[in-house]
Amino acid sequence: MLKITDPSQYTRGEPITSLVPTTSYGIDREWLRKYASARSDRFKDIKPSSKNHSLIHVVAMTASEATGNNRNADYWPETSKHIELADPDAKEIVRGDGRRMKKTAENWTDRINKGLIETHKTFLKGAVYRDHKNQPKKGDKRHGDIRAVEYDPEMRRVDALTEVRNDDKDWIKDIETLDKGGDIPWSMASNVEHDVCSNCGNKARTRKDYCECLKHNMGQMLKSGHVVCAINENPDFFDLSKVGKPADRLAWSMRKLASDGQVEDPNSFGGLTVPLSVLAESQPDKVASRLEVLDKMADIEKRIEGKMLARTSILAGKRRDEQGKKAEFTRFNGRHDDLAEIMAAFKQACVILPIEQFTHFVLGEEAEVFVPQVKAAMVGLCGRLMSEDALELAVNDTYTSRDGLLFASHQKIARDLSTDWGIGFDKIQGQVISAALSGMSSEPSMTKRATAIQPVAHQVAKEYATYLMTAISEQTKQGSAERELACEVLSAQIAA
Repeated sequence: MLKITDPSQYTRGEPITSLVPTTSYGIDREWLRKYASARSDRFKDIKPSSKNHSLIHVVAMTASEATGNNRNADYWPETSKHIELADPDAKEIVRGDGRRMKKTAENWTDRINKGLIETHKTFLKGAVYRDHKNQPKKGDKRHGDIRAVEYDPEMRRVDALTEVRNDDKDWIKDIETLDKGGDIPWSMASNVEHDVCSNCGNKARTRKDYCECLKHNMGQMLKSGHVVCAINENPDFFDLSKVGKPADRLAWSMRKLASDGQVEDPNSFGGLTVPLSVLAESQPDKVASRLEVLDKMADIEKRIEGKMLARTSILAGKRRDEQGKKAEFTRFNGRHDDLAEIMAAFKQACVILPIEQFTHFVLGEEAEVFVPQVKAAMVGLCGRLMSEDALELAVNDTYTSRDGLLFASHQKIARDLSTDWGIGFDKIQGQVISAALSGMSSEPSMTKRATAIQPVAHQVAKEYATYLMTAISEQTKQGSAERELACEVLSAQIAA
């Protein structure tokens, strides 16, 4: 099973990467003392292959005992360990498709035999790539070597020394960034023979073998106190890739953006360009589902660039008209600490906010200034994101709904909004008929790109794409007619 991991999830804000200073004798001794005494003896004799090579230190992996599982619900054990299962005496396991299976050594375990301490040296068989394009036999470029790798018991992490050429045009800017004290994002790829459910002990060699725990409750804490995650057994690392800016679900404060505008230019960094086939294979079901939604919306964007889709252009006009009636929508504002609960109320009522109301939701009083810019920034955005930041958005959990009891006030507001903003199949069909009978134009005007779009508007547009991807994924099934229609309707509404 292929696993792709972003190490920035573990480092708590410290740099992932640093340029290693060297002398004619090897690595600078002061740098070794500063970074960790545990590595001094192991790395001290390593020298660049030539004056035209640079050594780059990468924090490759961190043991989950120190940090917890990552946002993909992957757990990387430090070494062999016993798993405290919720019900170790259960006689059977239940697969995600409902199959009940008697426990055997082939499909169940309560022990992990090999972790990072035993397997980190497998990195040495791999190489440095970019964007996980790691198949030289198919023409992918090998950008550098992994010169050394060690497990640091004090930091409980895997440190790697990589080497790239200074004159490699793909690395010149990155080396300059590191030389100035900056950081660049990396991602690791590995194969695991199977992973193990932390709750029931199910062994899965592929994601089709996942139990009902991982299929339906991945990353969640159950009543028993168990956090459901996939514990990775015996990983075989083979790829250290420089990638685009990695996902960070808490990367920015939406309210703060409107006041200070301190947002990185969305065009100032490259994106994660891993092929969708690789992403889908390496990610949990919920991430693959979100990628499908983004892919559909990107495809629909192309179809509506010149002309709106017949059945959804009418509805786009209807939703746009209703937005005018509800411009004072602020009843959820100011409760971002309960965002997961608000999303759950929307999910229950099959409600997805239009772009204007989403902008009001995240920016409050400042929204009016930015709404036209956000709409302009959305034009063609899904297509661009498919080639740049697909994985970054798909693993983002900001808009994931939370299970459990909901405030009655949230439920009532969501129900009230469902008539106009619901995406349930029956609601959408009813809205289309209603709009047609009321004589709405079937050719709403297409949004044109504004001449100047501020970084805040770019970021809000990207957040809206994230919100749509998560909401549609949660409220519709993969490959369903409901999902297809929801993607069409919301894409048309954006273009209207």
